[in-house]
Amino acid sequence: MDGYWLYYTLRYFNYSMPHISPYAPSSVTENYTAFPEFMTVIKDVAFNTQVILNLAVIFGWKNFVVIYDNASTVMYNYFVAQLKKFNMRIVNPPKLQQIDTYYTRNDYPKWKYWFEGLIKLRARLNVGFLTPPYWMYVVESFYDAGMRRGDWIFLANARLAYSLTWETDEVQRKKLINLMYGGIVISQAEWIGDYGQMLRNGFIKAYINDTDFRCLAFDSAMLLLHGIEFTIQKGQNVKDYEVINTNIRKQKFTGCSGTISIEPGGNQRSLPTIGIHNLKWDESSGKIYEDLVGEYDFSSAQLITFYKAIVWYDNTTNVPVDIIEYENGCPFPTKIIFRSDKGSGVLYGISSALIVISIIEALFMWKKFWSYLCINKLTIQSWCSLRIILWWQ
Repeated sequence: MDGYWLYYTLRYFNYSMPHISPYAPSSVTENYTAFPEFMTVIKDVAFNTQVILNLAVIFGWKNFVVIYDNASTVMYNYFVAQLKKFNMRIVNPPKLQQIDTYYTRNDYPKWKYWFEGLIKLRARLNVGFLTPPYWMYVVESFYDAGMRRGDWIFLANARLAYSLTWETDEVQRKKLINLMYGGIVISQAEWIGDYGQMLRNGFIKAYINDTDFRCLAFDSAMLLLHGIEFTIQKGQNVKDYEVINTNIRKQKFTGCSGTISIEPGGNQRSLPTIGIHNLKWDESSGKIYEDLVGEYDFSSAQLITFYKAIVWYDNTTNVPVDIIEYENGCPFPTKIIFRSDKGSGVLYGISSALIVISIIEALFMWKKFWSYLCINKLTIQSWCSLRIILWWQ
């Protein structure tokens, strides 16, 4: 059970005890006064949007498509406020920003116009504040509306690859992989430093893999153990949950995701190291995964450190532009150009009408000027007028 809901369950039954969640990315539980026994070893995911914007500065990006659901309004508002500070803009109007929280692929006919409207904007950067697993259906619908790899850059402020295990339809999975490949995911970094890598190797040896959030679960357990150990060393009562809660908040140690401590007066982790992940596809297993390519350390003099280059949708390390530019100079790609019989008929009709009008004008000019020329000599003014009219024709 997610730590956030487990905590609410305990409070419902009037059972008070310190609770440490490995992954509760909600700004709601940040309030220490309202939730004095709750702690989490990550930062609110809205915090990650700062990293997205700093990366945009490095890559020279200024234009974003931002979409969100009702459950993500707080994160959306925070991102918009930060966006203005960086002198960047959202290209999609408000009517093309919000979508239903529980959107599914069955809702596509109703929302088709919404997806097609976003595609026409030609903005490549897509930041989505959407609820798992419903974000997958939104991505699928972009594919159904005509979007393909290279038409966007998928930017996310929370781990997503693990959600793909919920999608069992292979056709739908291929749609997700096609659009997500080469994107960027900003989230809490795991397995940091020599200690983190040592623990990772141990987990792989014991459990075959190092699945998402296992590192954070380990750090949550260690934070609790450090708090209990500190309480025992001080000779205090370990059955007193208020004492345990206070002592846990005093701890600071190195875990597998970096330095672990709870921010004073709050319930979230103090300035964690944020991971910059590149979405890649493992051809042998057919799975998409998040490759850690860099870190954003708020406590370091050098904020961003890249370990390897980001591989984009076209399998190159060349940073793409934020607005799609088509080779034909038109606001649409060459691949969608085709001959339209209806359009040809309209053009032929217009051309025929113009020809008829030109003939009528020519006959009028003949009767007005040339017949006069046969009878009388043209004055200089008439001759100039005639030349102007003939030139216009």
